[in-house]
Amino acid sequence: AAPNAARANLERRKAVQDRYGLTPREVEVMIYISKGYSKSHIAEKLFISQNTVRDHAKHLYAKLGIHSRNELLELLDSNSDQA
Repeated sequence: AAPNAARANLERRKAVQDRYGLTPREVEVMIYISKGYSKSHIAEKLFISQNTVRDHAKHLYAKLGIHSRNELLELLDSNSDQA
């Protein structure tokens, strides 16, 4: 069951990336945000500054037309229904 869930998550992220024109880095930031990681933790994991994480998150949210992590989670959930 776990491999199927992982595959579904990958397909969902790919669908969101393609639909909204996200960069690979924006997708990485999206994944960490959706898992609840702080901007400082994301910066550490991706070897970038917190300001860069903030910029990626701002661009990500603008492209997706959302304003919060909860909206991101809802968007990802709604895309799982379409996948």
